[in-house]
Parts: sequence; structure tokens; C-alpha cells
Amino acid sequence: MRSIVVSGNPATGWGVVNRGRTSNPRLDALLERALASIDDGARDRLLQRVSEMAIADVGVVPLYYEVAVWASRKELAYAAHADGFTLATSAVPASP
Repeated sequence: MRSIVVSGNPATGWGVVNRGRTSNPRLDALLERALASIDDGARDRLLQRVSEMAIADVGVVPLYYEVAVWASRKELAYAAHADGFTLATSAVPASP
């Protein structure tokens, strides 16, 4: 988020991949609040709002949504990764 949808700022390194050069000071401030929050729930809500604002501003046009699916035996549990990588080390014995 801080690379793609925020206003470019060479001093902080934010917005370095903002190729559309969009700028929304409210979105910037909201993202800054989210990244400073130590409350997981509050941070998630703030980041969700930042995402909604970025899409509403057409700062980001989502063209692709990856849906990753994993299957395993019932004796195993798999902790999926947000990056979509499948790692054998993430398969662990399931809780009884």
C-alpha cells in the first residue's frame, strides 16, 4: 500500500511505485495511522478503508484476484501464506 497508492514522497520512500501519480492526502493519513496501530482489529479496519479509498479513487484497478486452494489429509493442517507460496514446512499435524 505505501508503495503503490500513497502520494509520492522521496523523503519517506512512500509512493515509489505509484505510476499513476495519484494523490489523496486523506488516504495517506489513514495509511499512516494504520501502520502505526498496534491493535490488530483497528489496523485491519483502517487498511480495509484504505483499500476501498484507493479503488474508489481509481488509484488501483484490480485486474486479477488469486484464489489459492490447498487440500490435505485430515491428519494435517496447512497454514496458508498470503503470498500464495506453498511450503511443505507449513503442513503440521492437525489438532485433535
